[in-house]
Amino acid sequence: MITRRKLLQAAGAAAAPMFVPSRAFGSNSRITVGQIGLGRIAQSHDMPGVIKSDMADYIAVCDLDKKRIADGVKIVEKAYTDRSMSAPQIRTFDN
Repeated sequence: MITRRKLLQAAGAAAAPMFVPSRAFGSNSRITVGQIGLGRIAQSHDMPGVIKSDMADYIAVCDLDKKRIADGVKIVEKAYTDRSMSAPQIRTFDN
């Protein structure tokens, strides 16, 4: 089994997070995001930042801890309900 750490070490700099402005994809395109790891930093910094930018949509969350997965889904769903929008089906992964 390969771990995230081993995958990132093998991939080197190519696996570093990459931020691409939505204008690079055309005027009406949005970036889709899958959050890997839903710990304290993800929930208090990363996810709120992506949601606040209003340039991307979360489509998936992943963590080994099922409670963190549920918390991540709630964060995304709340962001949509706060905007009076229906939340998309968020795919969840625990491995």
